[in-house]
Amino acid sequence: MESERALIPFEILIWWLFMVSIVYFLRKVLTQFFLMHVEAEKTSNALVKILDNLPDAVLMLESDQLSYCN
Repeated sequence: MESERALIPFEILIWWLFMVSIVYFLRKVLTQFFLMHVEAEKTSNALVKILDNLPDAVLMLESDQLSYCN
């Protein structure tokens, strides 16, 4: 009985550390996902700007080349 009561603070500490570590790693994964999403949007916007600045003749030439490949 006494030994069981002596272990309760250690069990609470272990569970507390376990929950904190889970929350930390979950936060880390969600932060990485958010940063990847932001970078993907930046890349997409940059690509759209590049394609918008190309002359129409270049885009038509590219589409003709793609149709020959298929």
